Amino acid sequence: ISNLRVLNSEGRCAGIYVRRSDNIIIENNYTQDTHSSGIGVWFSNNATVANNTVVNARNVPVAQGGHEEGISIAGVDTFEVKNNEVYYTDPTASHFGGLGIDMKNGSQNGKVFKNYVHDIPNAGGIYVDSYGNTRNIEVFQNIVKDTRSGILIGSENGEVVENIDIF
Repeated sequence: ISNLRVLNSEGRCAGIYVRRSDNIIIENNYTQDTHSSGIGVWFSNNATVANNTVVNARNVPVAQGGHEEGISIAGVDTFEVKNNEVYYTDPTASHFGGLGIDMKNGSQNGKVFKNYVHDIPNAGGIYVDSYGNTRNIEVFQNIVKDTRSGILIGSENGEVVENIDIF
């Protein structure tokens, strides 16, 4: 999936959404004002998300259907998230709150590097979230600024998060 411009998705929809697929490359795309993730990859193998710009993902409150993150990697085995920019144009808007980049739901064997995540004051920049035994992930050479939290690791619902390297 390359060189697309996706604007104003509605009804809990992501800008670019991949599910149960293998050998995916999502590169050089632009998403803006999506109700869910700007880019979401779910339950897939061998995914690369590179050189994309994600602006105002989850641009509506949760009560109106907004959910997920700028870039969501969920249940993915073997992935790279690199050279992306994720941000909000109006970081003071109270309804913006989705994380910048999130690896979750049992994602494993991945690298998150050389991303620029900024202007997300109500949430974290990069999050490694156990919810489903997330493991073997490297997070390095990213720039995260003007976010509520920089880089986070969390264990939700008592699941396991292990072998996470942040450097």
